[in-house]
Amino acid sequence: MIELFVKIFNTTERLDTIGDENISITYSIDDIADVSSKDTSYSKDFQLPATKNNNRIFNHYYDTSRYGTGSDFDAQKSYEAELHIDGYVVIRGFLQLISITKKGNEYYYKVV
Repeated sequence: MIELFVKIFNTTERLDTIGDENISITYSIDDIADVSSKDTSYSKDFQLPATKNNNRIFNHYYDTSRYGTGSDFDAQKSYEAELHIDGYVVIRGFLQLISITKKGNEYYYKVV
């Protein structure tokens, strides 16, 4: 089971994922002999469905009339995040909203 958690203003929220989405993760190990080389692990971008829960967290970001609602979410920022698989932390890092996509009548949040 894939679970994604994001920390927004000291509150940890669980985001809804697409159950069968492949999330590509690249792991890097630092070269301890060369301090200047700093490789980090990262994921490629992936999509989250615009569910009731995700819309609440992202404050319906796809809806341009939402401005001025006093949302805590800021798409210009990265937020602390953890990806869990079967209860184990697979990667810790930051989550950022890249764009919104629409397929038919459904919206998706593209994040990295």
